[in-house]
Amino acid sequence: MQIERGYTIAGRDPLAGLAMRRVTLGDGRGGHVPHDWPSRAARGLAAQAAPGAAPLDLRRAAERLTDALRARAEARGFLGEEASARAWTDEMRHMLAERIAVAAPGMWSGGAATPDEALPLVVEAGAATPDELSRLAQAMRDGAPLELRFAAAPAAPRVVLDLGRFVVNGEVAAGALIRAVRVWVLALAVEDRPGALGLAGFGTALMRLGLDPAGREGRLMAAALAALAEAARLSAASELGLSAHAPRGAAGLE
Repeated sequence: MQIERGYTIAGRDPLAGLAMRRVTLGDGRGGHVPHDWPSRAARGLAAQAAPGAAPLDLRRAAERLTDALRARAEARGFLGEEASARAWTDEMRHMLAERIAVAAPGMWSGGAATPDEALPLVVEAGAATPDELSRLAQAMRDGAPLELRFAAAPAAPRVVLDLGRFVVNGEVAAGALIRAVRVWVLALAVEDRPGALGLAGFGTALMRLGLDPAGREGRLMAAALAALAEAARLSAASELGLSAHAPRGAAGLE
């Protein structure tokens, strides 16, 4: 599978010169994260450190994660030449550091996701009451990460893409979204625990497009964004020779 660069430059460390800050939890665990990470995300990464161990550094953790994924991908014959493999790991590292993509704690630690993971707040839109919608609006104003679901999902996603990051100057950066989906579909295909690719930030994306999330145009655009991501996912899965609807427990996509 060929991976194109969208955020990174060949031969340049994507995290070089990244300004970092340290966060320490009450139990002594800590982490070094990019300076502009929100507190909830910073605490979520710090919580992945073992008690009594050195603080978890985002740069080194991202490198370990992507190197492990690359080794599995190469073992399964998913990657071609060296340039494409390096582009893939560089793109993943950049998206993780910039929180364009959010990986579940289980991916960082190699274990199961914990209940206190720093993933988006799930909103079951089809069954929301007026009070719940009011709280949702407040959470959006506060900048909380949100995941909008119109039906129950079989499992929590292992990686979540923030759609708000794919609206640039009032327009959807469709090419960037497609490239990001391809990068993480490949990661999930070789990650040795089944998982799904989730989409978050619908509200942010619609507001940056100047659309009312509750209006008809907003709903249509949300559906279009989801359809674009799903088409990219199906295309990438087909390219990798994977079933588009792999059964739960398979080493591929759900």
